[in-house]
Amino acid sequence: GARYWQVLPPFDVKPLPNLSGDLAKLVEELLGPRMRSLVPLKDWLGWDAVRSRLKHDFELLGNRALVDFSLFVHVLRPTIPSSKQPKLGGLADEVGCVVEPLQRAVVCFSVIDFLLKFDVARAIESKGKQDKFAGYDSKMLQAVDCLGDLHVGGCERYRDYGTIRNAGSDGVKGALIGTVSFSKEYACTVMRPTLRYDLRMYAMVDGRSARGFAPGRTPVLVSKMTVDRPWEEKKDHIQVQGQERVEMVPEPLQSLSYGGSDYEPSVAGVLKDMCAQVNGVRTAGSNFIRILAEEHDSSMLLNLTEDEISACKEGLLEFATSSMVGKKHSNLGNILWSPQHRSLLVVRGKSPIYSRDKVAIKMKSQHCFMLTRFYRCQAVSGTRTIFDYKRNFGPVEVLQVVPSVGAPELPTYRKILEMGLLKN
Repeated sequence: GARYWQVLPPFDVKPLPNLSGDLAKLVEELLGPRMRSLVPLKDWLGWDAVRSRLKHDFELLGNRALVDFSLFVHVLRPTIPSSKQPKLGGLADEVGCVVEPLQRAVVCFSVIDFLLKFDVARAIESKGKQDKFAGYDSKMLQAVDCLGDLHVGGCERYRDYGTIRNAGSDGVKGALIGTVSFSKEYACTVMRPTLRYDLRMYAMVDGRSARGFAPGRTPVLVSKMTVDRPWEEKKDHIQVQGQERVEMVPEPLQSLSYGGSDYEPSVAGVLKDMCAQVNGVRTAGSNFIRILAEEHDSSMLLNLTEDEISACKEGLLEFATSSMVGKKHSNLGNILWSPQHRSLLVVRGKSPIYSRDKVAIKMKSQHCFMLTRFYRCQAVSGTRTIFDYKRNFGPVEVLQVVPSVGAPELPTYRKILEMGLLKN
C-alpha cells in the first residue's frame, strides 16, 4: 500500500531547551491546515503502546548516561480518500506508528543518535546551555507528550516554538508577546503618560518688580498644587502661574477588572491578543510612519499639529532603537502594527539598570497627544522564560500608540492654550 501514501521528509526532533529546527517544523505540520482538524495524536490508534515503548527506550538510555539522542518522526499522508484505501499493513504500534482513527494520517516514531555519553565535557556544555542535557530522558518524554497534544497545560513552549524560532532577532520579543506562553507565564502593569500642571500661588507685596509680575510689586510664594484642569490667573490678590509636568499614572483597562497598579497576568493576556499573529499583527518596520499618518488622518475627532505628530513619531523611533551605547534595531523589526486594536506597538527587553518609560514621558512633554500606554512585564516565576538555550527572555517593556485616538487630557490642554494660561 505504499503507493497510497505520501511520506514527508523525516523530522529529527530534540526536546527543549535543545536547538531543534525540525521540532519547529513538526509542530508547524501538526498545527497546520491538514492536521489541525484531526484529533490529537494521543487519541490515535496505538498511541499508548508507542508512548510506553518510547518511555522504556528513553529510560534505558538514561540509565546508561546517554544523551543528545533524537526522536525520528515520519508523517504519512494519504494520496487517495481514506474510504478507498486498502487496510494498512505493517504500519502498526509494534513498529512505532500511530494511526488516525479514520486513516487520514499516520505518524511513526523511532529513536536515533544514542551514542553520546554524558561525561564531564558534556556536563560543562550542558551547564552553559540552560542544562540542556540534565534529565534528558524525562525531557524527551515530555516532548513526546506535548506532540501528543500541543494544547494541554505545560506544552505552551512547544506549541509556540516555531513562532519564536522563525522570528528574526529584531522581532523575536514581539513574537514572544503574541504567544500563549507569554499570556500564561508573564504578568504586566500598564501606565499612561499624563500631562498635568504645577501651579504656584503668589501674594503680591510692595517692592522690586519681578519678571512676569506687575511693576513695583514683589511676588511671595504662598502655595503650590498640581491640577489637571484650567485655573484662574488672579483671585483675591493672588496671582497664579502654571507650568506643565508629565506623570506616569496607572491606566485602568476597561476590558478587565484591572485598576492599573499591580502586575497582572490578565494584562499580559491583553498584550498577547494585540500581538498575536492569528489576529493579523504584522511587522510595521519603517512603514510605521505611513501608518501613523494615515491612522491620524482617518480620525474624525483628532486633529494634531505637525509638531504634535512629530513628537509621537520621534518617540516611537527612540523607543525602538535607543540603547546605552549607540542604536539598536535599525531596521525597526520590533515595531508592530495591530489592525484589530489600531495600535502601533514597540517591544524591547527591559534593561537591568534603566527603564524606557522616560521615552513615554518625553513624548508627552513634547506634546504627543495620541493615546499612549507603557507596559512593563515580567515572568510570574521571577526567572527567565526559556525556549531553547539561544532563545530565552527576561522582563520586557512595550510602548503602545493609538494614532487615531487622542489622549484624555488633550481637550484640557487645548482649553488652557485658548485661555492663554501657559507663559513661555
